Amino acid sequence: MYTIPEPMTRFLQFSYNSVIEFEKHIYEKISTLDNVEFHNLRAMTNITTDLDNYADSVHYHPGINKLMLENISKKTYLLNEKNYLESFEKLKTEVANYFNTEFLNVIDRYNSQK
Repeated sequence: MYTIPEPMTRFLQFSYNSVIEFEKHIYEKISTLDNVEFHNLRAMTNITTDLDNYADSVHYHPGINKLMLENISKKTYLLNEKNYLESFEKLKTEVANYFNTEFLNVIDRYNSQK
């Protein structure tokens, strides 16, 4: 689980669409396996958007583990065929809302020129 600003680091290197497409691809590959589940814990925005939950941009406080495990156990953020596309689109929207949308467009244009 990352803070909302953390994906920005990856988005500076890659187009955010590429990151989302990669994650969709991973979901589509593992969803055929009976013994694997994909939980989108980034949807726990009460955690990911509160920087007080983190020691730095990627390391959350130990108490967050309990919340994550509870949600995995309840399958609160379990992705499935009906919700996975919406889940990834929601992440794009949240990141765009968190940062200036035009800035993200500039990054996309820059990456498409590589």
